[in-house]
Amino acid sequence: MPAPSTSGLQKRANKVLPEIVNIDKKDMKARRKQLIAINTLRGRKDPGSVSLQADGAYNNAIYSGIGKTPFQPATQVVYSVAEAETEDKSIIGVVCKNKLCSVHPIKSGEKCTSACSSNLTFMKSIGDEYTWAKEALQDLASDGIEAKHLTTDPDSSAYRAADDLYLEIQHLQSQNIF
Repeated sequence: MPAPSTSGLQKRANKVLPEIVNIDKKDMKARRKQLIAINTLRGRKDPGSVSLQADGAYNNAIYSGIGKTPFQPATQVVYSVAEAETEDKSIIGVVCKNKLCSVHPIKSGEKCTSACSSNLTFMKSIGDEYTWAKEALQDLASDGIEAKHLTTDPDSSAYRAADDLYLEIQHLQSQNIF
């Protein structure tokens, strides 16, 4: 049997990708609910306050382009957040960003006109772990999960994202908005 063509494989992948994303999001939501239920059964006063582990993974090391290119060598990042409450250490949050585009507009704010998969502008830093962490933590907060403890790399700015979100929520609560 001959191997399928690259374009045929890409066409099929483009059809199933949205469904895979939806299935993954539903699965992570179910894991979040399960985590809250477990903490409730354990008798925790605040079952949504959990210990988390977070880190970003890049398709190329950020430092690999030093002296070789004025641009960042990485074009894709997956920022994952895992719970550290159970022995499973399940991933309960993911943020995926990429700059995969053959024709990127140079000006800030312009959108790609080609059929590219990029979800970042050319000017945005792929290594902005603060933003990816904040986005992931806000998604978790929408399901009642907040970081009691957050373990990250020592050079990551993810802890600042958690701290800033905490301060924002405290400010909203003090004004009876939240």
